[in-house]
Amino acid sequence: MKKSIMLFKGLSAGDHLILVGHIYETTVTLVKYLTKFNISYTLVHSTSITSIADAVKPQTRAILMESPTSFTFDVVNIPDVTALAKAKGIRTIIDNSWATPLFLKPLDGV
Repeated sequence: MKKSIMLFKGLSAGDHLILVGHIYETTVTLVKYLTKFNISYTLVHSTSITSIADAVKPQTRAILMESPTSFTFDVVNIPDVTALAKAKGIRTIIDNSWATPLFLKPLDGV
């Protein structure tokens, strides 16, 4: 639910969102709904920083990632993604549901 609020709060018509890795399917469904409001998205099926950087557009306003990712449990290099986002003026949204703060503290070192 918090992730949904973050998505709706920070995006406007004409904005672009990047989804990194294997995102929980309900989140993808929500993002597909945002297209009705002229918000586009790119689903990057990789955790590679190069692939993520290639998906950035001038209209990109947020990068949404899970770490570990849903179902495949790939680990996203959070410091690299947040550094890319900061350099481009893009917000990052991190879902840490699978690992919980017991195993991963996504804001440490960022």
